[in-house]
Amino acid sequence: MVINRSEIELILARKQMTATSICERAGFSRNRFYEIMRSKSVTPKTAGKMAAALEVDVTEIIKQ
Repeated sequence: MVINRSEIELILARKQMTATSICERAGFSRNRFYEIMRSKSVTPKTAGKMAAALEVDVTEIIKQ
């Protein structure tokens, strides 16, 4: 799965969330969060954790 970085950044802005707040909710370190954002692909589990932390459906944060 490929994460849509720009969509995640828009969701963070809409919800007025910081990288730190999403990391706390998803159980990621800040370093891991930035690795995920830079990566070419992630596991379905990681995408699911990110979506849950953002309170959106996983289809909203992956590239189709």
